[in-house]
Amino acid sequence: MTEIPEHLLKRSRDRKAAGGDAPSTEVSPGAAVPATTGATTPTARVLVDAEAQKPAKKPDPAYITAAKTRGRIPSWAMATLALMPIFLFMYVRGLEPQNAVSVAEVLVDAGFQIIEVPLNSPQPFDSISKIAKGHGANAIVGAGTVLTVPDVHAVAEAGGQIIVSPNMNPDVGRAAIDRGLYWCPGVITPTEAFAALEIGAAVLKIFPAEMVPPSAVAAVRAVLPVDTFVAVVGGISPDNMEPYWNAGTNGFGLGSALFKPSYSVEEIAKRAQAFMKAIKEIT
Repeated sequence: MTEIPEHLLKRSRDRKAAGGDAPSTEVSPGAAVPATTGATTPTARVLVDAEAQKPAKKPDPAYITAAKTRGRIPSWAMATLALMPIFLFMYVRGLEPQNAVSVAEVLVDAGFQIIEVPLNSPQPFDSISKIAKGHGANAIVGAGTVLTVPDVHAVAEAGGQIIVSPNMNPDVGRAAIDRGLYWCPGVITPTEAFAALEIGAAVLKIFPAEMVPPSAVAAVRAVLPVDTFVAVVGGISPDNMEPYWNAGTNGFGLGSALFKPSYSVEEIAKRAQAFMKAIKEIT
């Protein structure tokens, strides 16, 4: 057994007498003294390095910025919409440019707030331009059946304000919002509806309504944000509006039940009044 040197025993006795078995703070000659202030510890240095290596936050794409800063319905239109609990899309498929202004005048006078010219109509961009110039201060004017990004740009150049589609194409939606236009995609399922809202849809178009009974509209409506604007389109007539209204619909898209190229201005006005009467009765 190795004998402990006397000087080590004495040091141990002295330490106990001074206050217990606390570890010695003596430093051997030549030993490095750890810095306690003004130096970065290894852990802190790792954190600093990790922070420095974080990629800079990318700015939001233009369509996201537009969606964040723009209301879903233009502020200038709210006064008109506030007068009626239901807003109305009128899609004038087959409208010819020479009749555009007179037909639009009848619709605006009757109370229609949104007029869309489907792009499968004759010279649709000419009609959009004429209606926008003549009635753009009193109605939202744009295009329907918009399927491609180039069509979005053409509508914007013609003076259109809203893009209405039968489907939910994210590229079309982003292009529309990037141009400052209101996007109304066609949706049926909650998945499509929420995807469209995330991109920045202004109005959700339930299409075709013939495939979606009022009970299904009510089920989808129940899970959507309360400020979502929902319109049903396809097969709408004065006789079937009330069940959809009771299901939570905000608006209706009307087509051949109100307008056909063969109808006279007087016939269009008569049919428009029938729809307005139906709206007053259900609200």
